[in-house]
Amino acid sequence: MFKFNIISRKTFFVFYIIFASISTSAQTHKIEILKRQLSLAKTNLEKVGILIGLCHESNSLPRDSLYKYALDAEKEALILHDENSLAMANYYIAVSLRREKFSDSSLRICNTNLQKLTYTQNRAAYVDFQLM
Repeated sequence: MFKFNIISRKTFFVFYIIFASISTSAQTHKIEILKRQLSLAKTNLEKVGILIGLCHESNSLPRDSLYKYALDAEKEALILHDENSLAMANYYIAVSLRREKFSDSSLRICNTNLQKLTYTQNRAAYVDFQLM
């Protein structure tokens, strides 16, 4: 009985290590595809769209990665003078700040953007900021 118990514990531990190493994937398949597309993107318009797409996967991203992608999207949107993409980038910056417990900074970004946005101008960003 005692010998079987030791063997079963060792077996369980070995299987646990094997399966834990196989099943650990830091990010989803969709994120990997978007990252690959980002590396192949040639225009700023393509980049900002892909970066916003990456940010949209915020629940699967670590907060530092989300913050980096959102800042990159903001930079690209400023270059393009694309107000809709800029609003969405700001939303994801606010989300990442809220995750890092900087609620006051997140709230400031939300209030600033809600003053600029209208529902008819950019429904997605307006609703996201309202729900935050």
